[in-house]
Amino acid sequence: MEHTGQISVFAAGDNIISSLGINTAENMENILAEKSGLRMMDDKSLYVEPFLASPIDFARIEAQPLFNKLKDYHKLEQLMIASVTDALAHSKVDPSSRRTLFILSSTKGNIDLLKQAQPGQELDERLFLDKMARKVSRFWHNINEPMVVCNACISGVLASVVALHMLKAGMYDNIIVVGGDLLSEFVISGFESFQSVSKNPCKPYDKNRDGLSMGEGVGTLILTTDPDKAAGSKPVMLAGGASSNDANHISGPSRTGEELAMAMSDALKEAGLSAEQVDMIDAHGTATVYNDEMESKAIGVAGLTAAPLLSLKGYFGHTLGASGLIETIVCIEAIRRQMIPRTLNFEELGVPVAVNVSTSTHKASVHNIVKTASGFGGCNAALIISDVTPGAPLDKLSEVEILSQVIISQAGICINGKELKIGDEKPKNTEKIDKTERKEKPALIKLEDLPLDIDKFGGDYGTFIRAAFKSIVSEPYIKFGKMDDLCRLAVTTAEYLLKDVDLSQYNPRDIALVLGCHASSLDTDLRHQAIINVKEPYQPSPAVFVYTLANIMQGEICIRHKIKGENICIIMDENEEDSFISQDQLQQLTQLIFARKRAKVCITGYVDFLQGKYLSTLSLVKRKN
Repeated sequence: MEHTGQISVFAAGDNIISSLGINTAENMENILAEKSGLRMMDDKSLYVEPFLASPIDFARIEAQPLFNKLKDYHKLEQLMIASVTDALAHSKVDPSSRRTLFILSSTKGNIDLLKQAQPGQELDERLFLDKMARKVSRFWHNINEPMVVCNACISGVLASVVALHMLKAGMYDNIIVVGGDLLSEFVISGFESFQSVSKNPCKPYDKNRDGLSMGEGVGTLILTTDPDKAAGSKPVMLAGGASSNDANHISGPSRTGEELAMAMSDALKEAGLSAEQVDMIDAHGTATVYNDEMESKAIGVAGLTAAPLLSLKGYFGHTLGASGLIETIVCIEAIRRQMIPRTLNFEELGVPVAVNVSTSTHKASVHNIVKTASGFGGCNAALIISDVTPGAPLDKLSEVEILSQVIISQAGICINGKELKIGDEKPKNTEKIDKTERKEKPALIKLEDLPLDIDKFGGDYGTFIRAAFKSIVSEPYIKFGKMDDLCRLAVTTAEYLLKDVDLSQYNPRDIALVLGCHASSLDTDLRHQAIINVKEPYQPSPAVFVYTLANIMQGEICIRHKIKGENICIIMDENEEDSFISQDQLQQLTQLIFARKRAKVCITGYVDFLQGKYLSTLSLVKRKN
């Protein structure tokens, strides 16, 4: 069912599980009392030295009667089910309904299981985020295929943005967004390798800030289009949302803040609000030097310096894929309670733009809040939370038209369904393909057809992908050699896709990316795990860890082609190599971007690499008619 009129999206139930409590009420009580869940931990299974973090009291979850039903679930799955269960207790939404969708946000999921991986053996399927998501949603016998948003640290905010737009489009009546990440040696060692973790409680926006604090958490936000199911005496709505890419660096934020400002401005425009109507900003606020600096610049560019600025990282640390979702729930509570919390540990402004950091917990008139997040891969997201406006309706969804398509698989390379020999300037046939041609199995270049000595590389992927990239790129690109195999695959496919496309005809913000994969970054995860398994010397590599996120492939494409538009990365089931957007979720997300007039063209498709097996199917599409 598709709606074309005005639809409001209401908060209908929520839960937060963190170091501050196992429900939203407990968390809010501690936040308003200005209590922090950060403490020193000495756990050699998580890190070789004592470290500051914010752990969940898991014993309280185990003590609940529900836990008896969760013995066959892994720890993060147990927490997610417990979180959703509590949120549903405060909601009238039916989790088993066909009109209810589950969306999960996580960066690493059950990554602690990687320690048990043995060379040559099949990986535990619970390491695959789509399998984990299905296990959680099936607890309530929900038959819909759950969506997994995996966009680094913006995952929780972006999952809420996606849910907002799917509901406005009438795809579902209810969406249950649940996000979570736990403390693990994998993640802690990686951030420590970047020297980005502070030895003291983090100090967002402060002149003495010196790094982030790690945390773990799980959050659930239930959204509905039915006002009778809305929670609270005065319903709170999601009113607008947008994303963007810095196109600057995979681990360093924009130097100007313009791209985050763009996401905030686009989200406000969708909500029908001006900068002057914003009552509070809850930003990412990690307390790293460059993140906070960039955010202050973005707030200045967006004209929001007068609005009180909040960071919640001093309360429960950086909870990765859960952070944006947990903090969105706190924003909803801030509107319900008409309160603005204090930014813990902030003393003296230390960012280049004079932002209005909240220095006390106080009563205030709070009706419109901007929630932002930024993350590795240059990704940014912004969400508008309001009790006064539902935001603008969406345009009617329409089909997309394929402008070009490229497939790279273990069989070889094809463009627009026609044979391409590596070294050719153009494919033999560059005509656009239509729907009927999508289903035909395309002619593929075989490895033995390459103008290379087959005996020299023996079908090796690394040699093949370098040859493919070199054949299409005339100038040296040093970054290519530093990428992991997933990114090389994505970047090479995009290079063939865009070879004869004049991107200069588009504003960088008018080009979007919607990509899916199955294995996420597991191939590089295995490399990072192998490094940290060596305890003497214990030297995690930042050059490896930075690629342990699937959305980094989007960042590399954006940097290469200066693309700054909407970015969405999802984890999905394995794809069919001869199909175009064979999964409904990719097609829906692409249509939603066009319906919101957020792009003129979109690069969309499936890119996957794991232990030598690979497949990349990318298409450049535009809105039909």
